[in-house]
Formats: sequence, C-alpha cells, structure tokens
Amino acid sequence: MIITLPPSEGKSEPEIAAEPHVSFPQLDEPRAQVAAALAAFGSSDAAAAALKVGPKSRADLAWNISPGRAGFAHEIYTGVLFDAAQLRAARPDRDVWIFSGKYGVVRPTDVIAPYRLPAGSKLPGLGVLASYWKPRLSATLDEAARRDGLVIDCRSGLYQRMWQVPAGVAHVSVQAVRERNGARSIVSHMAKHYRGLLTHELTTTRAKVASVADVARIAKRTGFGVEVESRSADAATLTLVVRD
Repeated sequence: MIITLPPSEGKSEPEIAAEPHVSFPQLDEPRAQVAAALAAFGSSDAAAAALKVGPKSRADLAWNISPGRAGFAHEIYTGVLFDAAQLRAARPDRDVWIFSGKYGVVRPTDVIAPYRLPAGSKLPGLGVLASYWKPRLSATLDEAARRDGLVIDCRSGLYQRMWQVPAGVAHVSVQAVRERNGARSIVSHMAKHYRGLLTHELTTTRAKVASVADVARIAKRTGFGVEVESRSADAATLTLVVRD
C-alpha cells in the first residue's frame, strides 16, 4: 500500500538541525535544478507574487535563498492534514509519499529543509513545477507503484497532476462531503483534515491493506460514513461522509 499526500504550504523549522537525507536519489539532479532556480529567484516582490506568498508569510522566502535547519518531513510539514495524520506514529512498513514543488516527492522520515514553493509556481528556465516534475516522477515512481499494486491518493489539484498512477495499478481517490438534513456539499479545506484522519488509520493499523475493500473497512474506523464507487477496473473513489 502506498499513500500519496500533498505537502502543506506552511512549514516549520526544527529547533535542532539534522543532516539532510531524501529518498529517491534518482531525483537528485532535478532537485538541484529546482533549488538553484529558486535561489536565483530571490525574495523580491516579483518572487513573492509568483510564489503566491502574502505579507504574513513573506519571511518564509528566506528559506528559498538560504535553507533553514533541516528536520524530518513529518515535522517540517504543518497544518490540518499533518496534525490529523500524526505520521511520526506510522508503522515502518507503511509507504507514504508526500509530493513537493521543491523535492518532487519525499517520505515522512526523510530529512528536508523548509521552503516555500507551491507546485503551481513558475520558475525561470523550468516553467510550471507541476509540469516540470511530471515526466521525472513518472520515470521514478511508476515501477514502484506497479510492484506495490495499491495506491490511496489523498492529493488534489496540481499535486495530482505531478504524478498519475500508472494503468493497471489499483488506486483509490479520497474525497469528503458533508451531509446535513439529507443534502450534501463538497468539503474543501477540512477535507484535508479528514484525509489526515484516514491516513492515520491506514498507517497505524496492524491489519493487512491490499485491496480497495481493505481500505474501505479501515476507513470506517474514522467514524464517518464510507462510500466506494468504482470508476474503472483499476480506479475507485472513496467518499468520507461527514454527517451533522
């Protein structure tokens, strides 16, 4: 089982630095290219606008020029998804891939430096990062996904565009809806929280998770309603139904 997550846009910097170490060394060259382009981009008003960084987060741009203290990815990434996922408690045999505008993809126990770089950013010489990473991630990740055989996709938007699950690999896309008085509405921001809760259940269970049915069974532990709709022989959508 592989669980795919988006990063958080906000990051934290650990109090004690660690030596950087990142999985998938096949991506080291494109990572270096992104880091160089990002440092050259600087922290100007133009850079802040291009990276969609507001005044409250403007100081984060300093990380792009001079990387801050490195720490475990599960500590660097913050926000409702990672608070709920509690990845520090994940079993070591659970494979979680966190997609990143700067690093391409990392695992929770990789040691990375904080940064500010959404996947929709356009860097000089590289273009839009989601498009830049797509062929490079495909060349690196497709075979690993085929060997594993099951992907639970908790990403959305541009982070889904960075890498698509290859044909023939069973995969489940996770979404959340709110149900009130029989009417349903799409959950946006808090969907990250609900995906985080599901991630926590999947990464801490001792039960075998090898099929869509297994994922649905574990998902019920969140306390939400669970619905699974098959989209093709390989693809399904799992909906977490939050009832008020």
